[in-house]
Amino acid sequence: MEDLTGKQLGQYRIVAPLGEGGMAAVYKAYQPGGVMLYEMATGRPPFAAETPMAILFKHIHDPLPPPRTINPAESASVERVILKELAKERGDRYQT
Repeated sequence: MEDLTGKQLGQYRIVAPLGEGGMAAVYKAYQPGGVMLYEMATGRPPFAAETPMAILFKHIHDPLPPPRTINPAESASVERVILKELAKERGDRYQT
């Protein structure tokens, strides 16, 4: 994904929802492990859409589908880790 100047922002699938009003920022260090765990546990990314901006919108506004609704065989403990890692609120995520 690129900003208006054409500068590469990073992986649009790995974004961190921040602040009030639906602001979002892309972090290189933000939860790539959580996204990878989600994909490993479910066989798909947390959000999918036609465009990078639509995926970004889903990251900000849509609830994360719990991994066990997609893969009931996944353990509850792994699901808890994934849900915490991909929490929308910064304070609900693991601290680095």
